[in-house]
Amino acid sequence: AIKKFKTIYGSKAEVRYKKVHKYQKEFFEEIRNRHPQSEMKKEILVGFVVGILGNALGVLLCVFIISSIKGETFSYTFQIYRDSQNLWMLLTLGALPNLATFFGFLKINRDYRARGVLLATFVTAIAAYLIYFL
Repeated sequence: AIKKFKTIYGSKAEVRYKKVHKYQKEFFEEIRNRHPQSEMKKEILVGFVVGILGNALGVLLCVFIISSIKGETFSYTFQIYRDSQNLWMLLTLGALPNLATFFGFLKINRDYRARGVLLATFVTAIAAYLIYFL
């Protein structure tokens, strides 16, 4: 079979190139088949939900830390930020745990979930921007 390739294509380098190209094609087809469209969307949705929950927990943790530093109650501290129209600060500080979640998903090769966390962070940034300017 290799001789037929030599006569048709020429040198051995071209024969090797055709073989590598065949394996590369199989590799990319395997990757494409591993994550069909619906599974990819599900993984991104899971990452988005994890990002929103991480943001909510980050906001709660941020308010708790600020209230313990100032010696005030949790609800009073939150009310101060709400009354002074500085909720955007808490929202952006609450997005910090998404950083760890994003890199955690990347470390365990869950790229689509990491995309979902990034999407949740963008939604949080847009919400904070709207709260700040409106």
